[in-house]
Amino acid sequence: MASAEPVTDHRTIREWAEARGAKPACVRGAGGKGDTGMIRLDFPGYSGGDSLEPISWDEWFKAFDENKLALQLLNEHDLISETSFVLGFPHETPERVKETLALAKEYDPDFAHFLAIAPWPYAAMWKDLEPHVVSRDWRRYNLIDPVVKPIAMSLRDIDDAIIDCYRKFYFSKGTQLLAMKPGFRREYVFKSMKLIMQSSFVKKKMLGRAMPEEVKTLLAALGRQSAAG
Repeated sequence: MASAEPVTDHRTIREWAEARGAKPACVRGAGGKGDTGMIRLDFPGYSGGDSLEPISWDEWFKAFDENKLALQLLNEHDLISETSFVLGFPHETPERVKETLALAKEYDPDFAHFLAIAPWPYAAMWKDLEPHVVSRDWRRYNLIDPVVKPIAMSLRDIDDAIIDCYRKFYFSKGTQLLAMKPGFRREYVFKSMKLIMQSSFVKKKMLGRAMPEEVKTLLAALGRQSAAG
C-alpha cells in the first residue's frame, strides 16, 4: 500500500495492517450510541493509552465505508465537504504519509487539510506523545508547525510532507474542477483552492520551494475557465 493511489479493498487494507501488527481501533468518546466515531489503526510501539478503544474489523470497516459514503452523498448533491488529516505521530514514516494522502484522495472531499499533531498537556494523548515533543513554545501548537518529532523523520520531513500532500491533493482536485460543470460549487472550490495555495500558511511554508510548473499551468487553466464562466 505504498502507492498514493486510493486503496479501498477491505482485504488489502487488513492484510497491510496485520502485516505491521496494527489493530483496528476508534478514538474513545468520539462517537455516540451506535456510532463508532473516528477510526484509527493502532500500531505497535505507539499505545493510544486511554484515547483508543479496540474494535472489531467489521466495526472498523463499517465506519470506514460510512465515512466515505457520507462524503459521496455530499458531492452528489453539490454540497461542500471538508476533512482534516493529521501527520507527524511518533511512528510516522514516508510510507504512512503516502497512505494518508491515498485516503484523502479516496474520500475525495472538496477541501482536505493536512495538519501537524499538536498535543496539549491536558490532552489524553499527551502521556504517550510527550517523549517525542521537541518544543514547549505553545505558540507553535497551531496544527501547522510540527512540535512532535517522529522516530524515523525530522521536523523538516514533516513540513515537507504536509506541503507535498497539499500539492498532490489539490493538483488532483484541480484536474477534477476542469471537468466539473459550471456553477457555484466549482467557482467556490476554485477560489478557495487558490487562496489555500497562494495566501495561506501553505504559501509561507513554500518559501524557498519553487511551485511546480504543472501546478502553475493548472491554476492558469482554471483561471481561464473561471473567467469564461
